[in-house]
Amino acid sequence: MLETIKSCDIIPDKISIISEGSVLSQEQKDKLKDKCIVLTYEDVAEDVKNKQAGSLTLWIKALERLNIKEDSNVFFLSGRYRLSQDFNINDFNGSYVFKKPWHSESRGGWYGTLLFKISGSAIKDFYKVLQHAKRYINQYDIECSLYRSFKDLGIQPNELDYVNCIGENAPTGNKCIH
Repeated sequence: MLETIKSCDIIPDKISIISEGSVLSQEQKDKLKDKCIVLTYEDVAEDVKNKQAGSLTLWIKALERLNIKEDSNVFFLSGRYRLSQDFNINDFNGSYVFKKPWHSESRGGWYGTLLFKISGSAIKDFYKVLQHAKRYINQYDIECSLYRSFKDLGIQPNELDYVNCIGENAPTGNKCIH
C-alpha cells in the first residue's frame, strides 16, 4: 500500500485517500497518517468479506463522505498496483476512463478496476452506476458488474489500451503492466 501511495507522487496536486473496510492497527494508522487520508467504516465488516461486494461498498461509502469538486479528477488505484513510469495523466481525457474492456465466454464484458478515472463533474452519475451495479454483484464480479451497469445506463467510457499501472498478478505473483 505504501508503494501504491508513493507511486502517485508524480501527480503534482494529488490527495491520496484510502477507503478501508478492515480494522487497522494503531501502528498501521501511524504509518499512513502523514501520507494519506484513511476513511474507515464501522458498518461494512460483512460486506468486505466478499472482495467483489466489498470493493463496491467501499467506493460507495467513500463517495458518500467526500466532497469532490466538479473540476477535479478522481483516480481509483487498486492497493496492490502502482503507477508505472509510462503513466501520463494527459491520457485520461473524458468523464470516465478505463482500460479497454476484456470479453470472455464465461464472464462477458468487464472493465479492469486496477486504475480508472472519473471526472468530478461525473461523480454523482458514477455513484448511480455503483448503485446500479448492486443488482449484479452477487452474480458477477465487480469488473463485470461495472461493465454491465455502464451499458445499462447508456454511458460509454473512454477506453485506453493501457492505463500504465503495474502490479502483481493475483494467481501467479508475476508483475503485469496494464
